[in-house]
Amino acid sequence: MQAKDTVCVKVYFKKDEFARVIGSAEASGFRRLGLLLYEEGVPNTKSLSKYLKATERYYVAHKQEREMEKAKKLAEMEKIKNELDEMA
Repeated sequence: MQAKDTVCVKVYFKKDEFARVIGSAEASGFRRLGLLLYEEGVPNTKSLSKYLKATERYYVAHKQEREMEKAKKLAEMEKIKNELDEMA
């Protein structure tokens, strides 16, 4: 039974995507190694929701860092462009 203050979200993966995401969850320690990918033909999604929530929180928490890195790269590209323009 779902609590009234929660939201259930269904996520569909292709089989190869599911295997990749499960591998990432195991590598990051959110899912115990050695669990079967499928049990009696049913996908074993144990700990997958914890992994997906954590990766979303990480993405949001590091957004500013990614934007700063992108701005730095754009500034470097602009500098190189200006140098090339001066050489021409």
